[in-house]
Formats: sequence, C-alpha cells, structure tokens
Amino acid sequence: MHLNASFLSLFVRLLQVPAAEVEAWVVQAIAEGLIDARMDQTTATVTVTRAMQREFGQPQWVQLQGKLRAWRDNVASLLSLVDGSARP
Repeated sequence: MHLNASFLSLFVRLLQVPAAEVEAWVVQAIAEGLIDARMDQTTATVTVTRAMQREFGQPQWVQLQGKLRAWRDNVASLLSLVDGSARP
C-alpha cells in the first residue's frame, strides 16, 4: 500500500479540525506503529507505506458511524454549495 495525501487540506476540511490536530494524529499513529509514513510539513502531505489493521469493538463502531455520517453530511453540504455557485 502506498498512499500520498495532502492531510492538512483534506482532513481539515472534511473533519473540520485544526491543522495542528490532524498533524498530531498522524504523529501519534506513526509513534504507535499503526502506520509507516513520512510527513512533509512543507507540502502538507503524508505518505503512508503500511497501515496496521486494528480491532474495533461496539463503541468504536458507533463512534465511526457518527464520524462517517458527519463526513457524509459535510460532503453533501459542500456539493450543494458548489452546485449552487456553478449556476449563473
């Protein structure tokens, strides 16, 4: 697996959290061995070369469901905004 993403622009917009918080999550995930990755603060990108699957219990699934629903609603809102601004 090799993933290169602009973590700041993507996660800050989707999760609506400060850039410093997203960077801290990435650093923590690397430190805990959940991912093998390199961060480039100059270009605000993270390159993930390996990710570890973790076990989820019922509370984590419920939390994930809430986050995914919020993400879906945010994306729908963005699409609506883009669609509205595209019209003359």
